[in-house]
Amino acid sequence: AEKQSLSQEDLEVVQIAAWFHDLGYTRGSEQHEKDGARMAREFLEEKEYPSEKISKVEGCIMATQMPQNPQNNLERILCDADLMHLAGKDYFTKAELLHKEIETTKLCKISESEWLEMNQDFLDNHCFFTDYAKKNYESAVKENLKKVRDRLKSWKKSKK
Repeated sequence: AEKQSLSQEDLEVVQIAAWFHDLGYTRGSEQHEKDGARMAREFLEEKEYPSEKISKVEGCIMATQMPQNPQNNLERILCDADLMHLAGKDYFTKAELLHKEIETTKLCKISESEWLEMNQDFLDNHCFFTDYAKKNYESAVKENLKKVRDRLKSWKKSKK
């Protein structure tokens, strides 16, 4: 957000949305964006935050719902921030933590090959929305996608 030359008001909206966007997970993983948006609204109304800004915060939070569908620049910024870890050097560490989290919360087992295929599909179909994220993160996502493909290929060879 800071790289987008936002006004202080818009930066505040995005920061508040970022604080609340995953808070809905405290109520469960299903519809966590809707829960996070509701929690933000309740909190902000209690603080007498302006209603038009509350609506912007809610819009940003809801835009992170998969598949992401941001309608304005603030929503695009939060969507990109939400998934910029896909470009991280620690992508595989975070992906494995997510793997364990999903298995634990959904009470299911996801095989290594199935997990790698899910990652490959997700990375293959992911796109950033802001010019900043495209310029600074897309190539790293492609590198991580290549590593996922290599791991999947290696895994399949080992099972032959």
